[in-house]
Amino acid sequence: MKIRSLFILLLVQLNAFAQKSWYPIPGAPAETRIEDISFISDSTGFLEANDTIYKTVDAGSTWTVSGTFFPGYVRSIEFINDTLGFIGTLLQAPTAAGIYRTQDGGQTWASLQSLLPNPPAWGICGIAHYHQSIVAVGSVMTESNVYYSHDAGNTWSQVNLSAFANALIDVFMLDSLTWLVSGKSNTASFQKATILRTDDGGQTWTRVALAGNGNTYCWKIFMQNNGTGYGSIEDFTGVSFFRTLDNGLTWQESILNGFLQSDVGATAVWNDTTVWLGVQHNSGYFESHDAGLNWTYSNAGLNMNRMVIPDGITPLCVGATVYRYGTTTGWSFPVPAGDAHHLEIFPTPASGTFSIRINLSVATPLYIIITDLQGRLIKLLDHSSHPAGPVRFDVSVEGWENGSYVVQVISNQQNFGRRFQVMK
Repeated sequence: MKIRSLFILLLVQLNAFAQKSWYPIPGAPAETRIEDISFISDSTGFLEANDTIYKTVDAGSTWTVSGTFFPGYVRSIEFINDTLGFIGTLLQAPTAAGIYRTQDGGQTWASLQSLLPNPPAWGICGIAHYHQSIVAVGSVMTESNVYYSHDAGNTWSQVNLSAFANALIDVFMLDSLTWLVSGKSNTASFQKATILRTDDGGQTWTRVALAGNGNTYCWKIFMQNNGTGYGSIEDFTGVSFFRTLDNGLTWQESILNGFLQSDVGATAVWNDTTVWLGVQHNSGYFESHDAGLNWTYSNAGLNMNRMVIPDGITPLCVGATVYRYGTTTGWSFPVPAGDAHHLEIFPTPASGTFSIRINLSVATPLYIIITDLQGRLIKLLDHSSHPAGPVRFDVSVEGWENGSYVVQVISNQQNFGRRFQVMK
């Protein structure tokens, strides 16, 4: 009996000190990158992958098909209850971008485009709800629209935030009138990651966060009930994030020193100490166990884009599949997928003319700009849709100063940021 008791005690101690990590849930939906996930309770949630709507009733352990969705590239999904849900899409020619609604649990979907004032040309990136109120924002393709409804999507109003931003990505509703939206500031503010806040249902807005570096986006917002929140920053030169302790009234930016550039997307705070930042276009995530002061990197998870903790206990994340945080065995680390599209810049340093060559794996809109390192816009190169295949641009540097510049390429599937030199 003593030997058995010691063995049980040893197992308990080993489990207590076992290394936890994000791991793929067996049998969960999989895609290059699942963009979003929505829970209506501790256990019931929905996501879209490969034109299919999936539903779970056991907090992500198993998934069943709930319906289909075909009209475009899905960026966001938000369900209010078991039957009523919304999807935000990006332009994916020939289908239009916009907001779609289901009233039968995802089996069928109807476009709400005709109900939207000034419908988006390029798309909707984020959707959130509070009771029957819904807010949708977009898009990464240089749109700063906020659409909102207080009657479950039957009627809509719109406000444009181009005075503050030229791209909106995510939205979090603290209540029916208090919203936080994230994205990139306008050109006058050097296109920096930003968070905006309204306390009166979109009538007036305040900028509550602005990053130090140009060419950055605030990608996702995660808020706790105690007022602590994080905003992930997609930075083409480093790794950084916003943090708030007062329910989003004020935010501080922090930089993860010692790490190379990683385009972080998903973020979540689990408890008073544990925080994550997921890499959204490759493998891995960053983890802190002291409320964001110190960080480690782990090569687990792939294309991690949205983290949720529906029951306050069990963290889930969508990316290449559905991941759960915990202790498990028998799974392997992912192999990095590489770029969704291939980008080359040559020659560099450039002295007269340089070329940008992109091999698009699928048809997608492109938004291509050239900036200096501070985020000042030097040239808008392209903002149009392209079929799959090679795309090439030849750019003259006549009149440019010597130094470093950034080519920024945005597609539905991936954001690129590449430095190059001009030396004449």
